[in-house]
Amino acid sequence: MIRDYDFHPPDDLRLFPMPAPGVLRLDDRAFVAVVRYGDVVVWHYAFGDHWFKVNATTDLEGGPVETTAPEAVPPFTFNCDISTPLLRRADAVLAVDLWLDVLVRRDGRTYGGLRPAGVRRRRPARLVERAGGHRSQGRARRAGRSDRGGPAGGVPGRGPSLRPGSRG
Repeated sequence: MIRDYDFHPPDDLRLFPMPAPGVLRLDDRAFVAVVRYGDVVVWHYAFGDHWFKVNATTDLEGGPVETTAPEAVPPFTFNCDISTPLLRRADAVLAVDLWLDVLVRRDGRTYGGLRPAGVRRRRPARLVERAGGHRSQGRARRAGRSDRGGPAGGVPGRGPSLRPGSRG
């Protein structure tokens, strides 16, 4: 059993036990696990060098499904938790949830941010789409143009695949 600790400051520590057969990767760079809850499968991705974790929900055949959470959270298929990079110690992984989530619906286009009431932000939050590639592409986007044609920011980035069974 792998213990996934998720600390929500100031005093909420959540533990998600992950059965060892569902752990697809566990090292200092990434933690990838799949857990079945009835007819829903949760695909969990956490990284040692990125400030986020991702959960994707599918049916038993691997098709995306929307789920709901308590506390009036809208339905979602993908949940990106903004958090500290994972820290691994033996059979445990730990991260601090920074109280900002990006929730994406099944269609992959409808999204929203979630920040609990009472959590203050110092600057206005904004969602930035970032394309992969060479540094010059980033400069081109900041200048309002894209090296690949089309408006700046119109080319989605290529990252690790979140499809079940993919090695990314």
